[in-house]
This record gives sequence, C-alpha cells and structure tokens, in this order.
Amino acid sequence: MPTQRARTALFLIESRTAHLVARSRQAMDWQLSERAVQDQDLAFIEAFAETKDPPLRPSIQDLEHHVAEWADLIPENLGVKAALAHLLGEKYRFTPGMILHICQSLALNDPAVQRAYQRQYREAIEAIYTAHPSAVERLSWAWARLGSSL
Repeated sequence: MPTQRARTALFLIESRTAHLVARSRQAMDWQLSERAVQDQDLAFIEAFAETKDPPLRPSIQDLEHHVAEWADLIPENLGVKAALAHLLGEKYRFTPGMILHICQSLALNDPAVQRAYQRQYREAIEAIYTAHPSAVERLSWAWARLGSSL
C-alpha cells in the first residue's frame, strides 16, 4: 500500500511542479497571448484529470526549487515517505547535497524514515543517491542554483 500511495503522491507532486514551472516560463515570455496561456493551463488540467503525465516533465532541480509549493502533498506516513524516496531515486539522479529541501520535506534524515526504508527495500536509504553525478548533472544543478538566486 505505501508504494501505491507514494506513486499517487509523486504524480501529484510532479504535476503541481510542472504547472509551476510552466507558469514561471509564461511569466518570462511577454509575447505569449492570453489565449496561449489559457491553452497551456487547460493542457495541465486535462492531463491531471486523465491521470496522464503533465505536458512538461519537471526535473529534479524543479522539484527541489518548488518543494515549498508541494510539500503539503506528502503524507505523514513513514512507509509512504520511504516509498516516495525510493521512487525519486529510481526516476532521478541526485546526491544528498543536491536535494536538501526534498530531504527535509521527506524527513530522510529521520531514523524512523530510514528504518521504514530498510524494512521495505532491504537496503539503506542511501541507495537512492547517486555516488558520482555526471558533468552534465553538475552543470544542470549549478544552472538551477544560479536561476534560483536570480
């Protein structure tokens, strides 16, 4: 059950983040017409209603940047938090230092969440992290940090 709830939570998190990313891009594109903005919003609503992937796939950097806007979607259940961490580790590549806000929101440093992860997956929670990010991944994170600071 925790895995299914975590899949649902990840879908909601990615959908909300994708919408936020699209909105921020629209705000920077002054040439977009009001109709184009409405069409993009409608595409997100339709994807959500049909439980399809959002029209824009958020990156792990986007998830980290917008964690404050989606943290309320995380259930308090330790097993679900552990399963959500596992799903993130399967889908994205990151080190612990790259996702500080996500770690905090999921309480990944909490021994109770770590024990729940160990019980569910028979390995330490550190298995979700990549040991050596590629040069492209490091550059992508640097770019995201620069964008956040601006």
